[in-house]
Amino acid sequence: MVEPTFQEGFPTSKLKELYHSFEKIYSGSYYFIYKAALKSDGAIHHLRVLDLNSELVEQDYNHAATLFLQEAFYLANVSSERKLFIIESIEYFDKMIVIATMPTEQLAQCRNPDIQLMMEEVQSNLNFLALKMNLTKLVINTQTIHCLHDEGEYFLIDWMKTSDRPETTNTTYELALVALETATSITSQEIEQLRNASDANYHKQLDAVLKRVPKHIDQKPLKNLLKRVPQIDKAPQIEMAQEEVELAAAKELEGKRTAVKSELCVLSRRFYNFVRARQDDVKSRLLQSRKNSNKYLSLDL
Repeated sequence: MVEPTFQEGFPTSKLKELYHSFEKIYSGSYYFIYKAALKSDGAIHHLRVLDLNSELVEQDYNHAATLFLQEAFYLANVSSERKLFIIESIEYFDKMIVIATMPTEQLAQCRNPDIQLMMEEVQSNLNFLALKMNLTKLVINTQTIHCLHDEGEYFLIDWMKTSDRPETTNTTYELALVALETATSITSQEIEQLRNASDANYHKQLDAVLKRVPKHIDQKPLKNLLKRVPQIDKAPQIEMAQEEVELAAAKELEGKRTAVKSELCVLSRRFYNFVRARQDDVKSRLLQSRKNSNKYLSLDL
């Protein structure tokens, strides 16, 4: 039997006391996932181990370790599994972090996956990662999407694994392709052919693939998410939209300037009238005062 290869220091003496039959089941961009059996009762646990030899970890250990912990805590936060973490097996040793969890499976290995639920829950992951973590170039495939055993819960893993696709790539479209692949069992090669199809042939190829979707899965949401805007139309649409936005902004600014000018004119007129009224009042009082003074002088004489 060939012994599995481990990074230096793993498994630690503590983990060797707790587990046996260590097996690497996932090699990510900055951590590994091993499965191992408890010596006490044979229960299978998964061990997420920060890869100290990863280029990403070597470049910035603090950032990688932080994201490693955030990813694990996020999983615990969104999961309904109250005992997801195996607290007694979590360990920090010489910069190596090990987080033990209940078993999860890659989407490709999930039993009877709920495609609609998977898309909703992973899309929620993507929204959080984009808005809160500023992570947008994520790899979305049947290996980075996992499901929790018997819970029907789906989530994205390996947050530091970045896609080489353009920044403009629609993550929802990528997720829909994964759903299509999972629902129909078409090959990755066929997915790439669909992705790279010309605009003239794209919808014809898509319709052919959708016919292979099982009847119990609604095709309409998938077809809507997989619609493609012809590439030739994108640039003009973007330019026209930008021009319209700029024109609307200019009109709005001009409207505000006109309103401010009008308000200033009203205020100026009110101030002018106020000053004139005060001046007239002061003059009136001065004249009255002089009349009174002259009256008193006449009486004295």
